[in-house]
Amino acid sequence: MLKRKTDYRLEELAQALYELAEQSYPNGSPWQVGQFLADLQNEWSQYLIFTLEDDRLAGFVGFHQLFDEIEIMHIVVAPDRKGQGIGQQLLIGLLEEGQRTEVVAVFLEVRQSNQAAKRLYEKNGFVTIHRRKNYYHHPVEDALIMRKELREIKTK
Repeated sequence: MLKRKTDYRLEELAQALYELAEQSYPNGSPWQVGQFLADLQNEWSQYLIFTLEDDRLAGFVGFHQLFDEIEIMHIVVAPDRKGQGIGQQLLIGLLEEGQRTEVVAVFLEVRQSNQAAKRLYEKNGFVTIHRRKNYYHHPVEDALIMRKELREIKTK
C-alpha cells in the first residue's frame, strides 16, 4: 500500500526512513535522521511510502516538486523485498503524481554502477542526459543524470 508523509508523525517517519536507507544503501544511508526530518518538513518535498500488510515500511520514494519539475532524491527498497516490484510501484506512483499535477519532467541521479536502478529507470522511459564525474564517494564514482519527459512544454 502507498502512503504519504502526511499519514505519519514526521519525527517517527524520519527515523524509519533513515533505518530503511541505512539497511538498503551499500555504504549506509547518505542522510542522517535530522536530514530526513528537515526534508520531510520542506513544503516542496513529498514522500510516497510503500508499506506491507503489517504497516512495516518496505520502501519509499522521496522527491521535490518545484513548479513543473520533479527531482527524485531517494528510491529505497528494503533488502529483503528487492525484486518484488516495489521500486516499480513507487516510481509509477510518483509518475502518476507528476501527471496529475502537470509536471513537465522528472529528474534523478544514479550511480553509474547501479545496474538494477538504471534498468528500472530506463524501463520507465528515463534517458541519461549528463554525467557528473566523480560525484559519489565511498567509492568514488560518476553520477548519471536521467530525465523523463511527462509532457511537452507549452509555448505561446
